[in-house]
Amino acid sequence: MRKINLQKYIASCGICSRRKAEQLIINQKIKINEKIAKVTDRVNEGDVVKFSNKIIKPEKNKIYIVLNKPTGYTCTAKTFKNEKNIFSLINIKERLFTIGRLDKESSGLLILTNDGNLALKLSHPRYKHEKKYEITVDQKIKKEQISRLLSGVLIKNENDEYLAKTKKAEKITDNKILITITEGKKRQIRYMMEAVGLKTISLKRIKISGLSLGDLALGKTRHLTKKEIEDLL
Repeated sequence: MRKINLQKYIASCGICSRRKAEQLIINQKIKINEKIAKVTDRVNEGDVVKFSNKIIKPEKNKIYIVLNKPTGYTCTAKTFKNEKNIFSLINIKERLFTIGRLDKESSGLLILTNDGNLALKLSHPRYKHEKKYEITVDQKIKKEQISRLLSGVLIKNENDEYLAKTKKAEKITDNKILITITEGKKRQIRYMMEAVGLKTISLKRIKISGLSLGDLALGKTRHLTKKEIEDLL
């Protein structure tokens, strides 16, 4: 193995994406040869890398799964009392992580993998991958509300302030809309609906990049085809 970037090494071990790997390093969760790692470190052949004091090695068996997430399930790998977790729906022993989380109240397309390189390409803003959602709201949608979503709305919450806009917006019934975005901050779509005077009743993701949910049943999974993986990469 040639000397490689530590973040890339962690991602190749199926722990998380490269972006999240950097945070693990900053939080001193990573060691190289029993020394606390730095974000500038690189891994040489023969180095022993540990995450939370457990040795980690690159995953040889890459796994790519799509899940139709039901509402009521969290997307974290941690388990909490009286909460349902998406990993209880997947009968796989390997450690996987999600690409593009959905909040507990949302449903639809999730990709689960141990390939950190794919996670980076699909989640990093610079790649501008499209994500498509079907949203049902509490009232009749007006043309001016769609126009505002397309031109951009200011989102303010306790942790952030940013301009959010949709790439596409299409009303399909009086109170149902399809929107496409190329970013995806926490609860962004719900905040956007709220900003134009609409309350989200249901939110379902139906597409990530070129991958569609299709007719996959709620709560069920399937492995991605070779072509789907190549297209995403």
